[in-house]
Amino acid sequence: MHNLDTLRAEQEKILSLGGKDKIEKQHNLNKMTARERINALIDEGTFVELDAFAQQRGSIPYSDENLAADGVVCGYGAVNNRQVCVFAQDFTVIGASLGEVGAEKIVKVMELAAKTGIPVIGLAESAGIRLSEGLDALCGLGKILKTSAKISGVVPQILSVMGPLAGIFAALSPLCDFTLVTEKNSTIFLNGPQVVKGSTNDDVTAENLGGAKISAKFGKAQIVCEDDADCIEKIKKILDYIPDNNLGATPFGGEADDINRTSEMLNSVNSENLDIRTVINEICDASSVLELSKDYAPNVVTAFAYLGGESAAIVAASGELDIAGCKKAARFVSFADSFNIPVVTLTNVSGFKAERKEEDDNNIAAAADLISAYSEATTAKIDVIIGSACGGAYLAMGSKYIGSDMTIAWPGAEISVLNSSACANIMFKDDIAKSDDPKKERDEKIAEYKENNANPYIAAKRGYVDNIIEPALTRPVVISALEMLAGKRESGLSKKHKSN
Repeated sequence: MHNLDTLRAEQEKILSLGGKDKIEKQHNLNKMTARERINALIDEGTFVELDAFAQQRGSIPYSDENLAADGVVCGYGAVNNRQVCVFAQDFTVIGASLGEVGAEKIVKVMELAAKTGIPVIGLAESAGIRLSEGLDALCGLGKILKTSAKISGVVPQILSVMGPLAGIFAALSPLCDFTLVTEKNSTIFLNGPQVVKGSTNDDVTAENLGGAKISAKFGKAQIVCEDDADCIEKIKKILDYIPDNNLGATPFGGEADDINRTSEMLNSVNSENLDIRTVINEICDASSVLELSKDYAPNVVTAFAYLGGESAAIVAASGELDIAGCKKAARFVSFADSFNIPVVTLTNVSGFKAERKEEDDNNIAAAADLISAYSEATTAKIDVIIGSACGGAYLAMGSKYIGSDMTIAWPGAEISVLNSSACANIMFKDDIAKSDDPKKERDEKIAEYKENNANPYIAAKRGYVDNIIEPALTRPVVISALEMLAGKRESGLSKKHKSN
């Protein structure tokens, strides 16, 4: 006869997490418990827990602690009827400190996701490595980071940081495809405040070092959420735009907007009053734009959106390209390419940011990363030149020269080896210097150069632009191009890793 009483007692012990007092403390910080987060994320009745009975091996130095599930809840279930794997760290169990067994559980669920071709979602918060387990815990963490790197580009990895994430465990954040943080509780840093103070004698708080605002500003997190509940809703939103794996199709968003809708407003804008986010919203399906990393390199917009109900990755640059902007765009293009999401680039760049600090911080390498991302991408790529397209910055922004499948320009676009002002200053410097009115002469030469040498018709005559269209028609033209490119077949050269 089965001893069901023992089974039920053990299950109750596991479900009790770290105990009522610690659960209450978690709630007082406006944070859900690990199991509450999973219940909010996973469709009701679909969650299957794995390794619930796994626990720290050997003698337990925490005799008064309940090491329920070793502080990590792992399993699989459905999110809006799509299968996912998930792990959630339980802060009520000795601060969700990571031990050997807990790490093995996380690795196991990551590997399951890769084998079955479904996304893996991490609901993370941890005080760090469980020091009592020493190198065994460190080894376990290494296996997590290794596994995350190995499955990158095979299945999407989404990480939500709902509390502290410190030390080398924080490296899981950039290894994952998307990181979400909560406004009041999240902190991400490699070295904590005490370590920084010991090294530099600077007094800094955890929030100032790696809080949500700082993480968003410096690109550690793509989305800042109000609280745990909002974070979980944002995870569901991201899933709406991405496939289950690198061989799968993106979810269809539905034909909620007319694919032939035009925008007369776009006919009235010029490079001086061009707002890149307004252009994106006018082109994409209504209310479908999900911007990522909004506070990091705001001159470059990266966003998911629907075009005719199909998911697309939007990359839009306005003004000067800087290091942060190049890194932001390159990472997003690489993700989109890994999962066969078409990339639509909106170009309005006058050049690379000309500052000594940019040079010192190796802007050349950042530009090379962006060029590499676009050049190696075999997904469908459409470039729409809506304003300035000048010099190396234009070249790097998914231009025809580095692999755009379709390049479209607005009639007012400026396409040039340098911006017209710089070209006029160089080519006509003697005329400007000799003039009785140098300013007037310079303005006239700029206008002359722009009209005769930097208009889109010259580029189109040379085959660098495939079509020049009325701005109002951008949406239907882009959707038509995406439909045509849906069957694109292209593969890159075989190699072991990227050269850079």
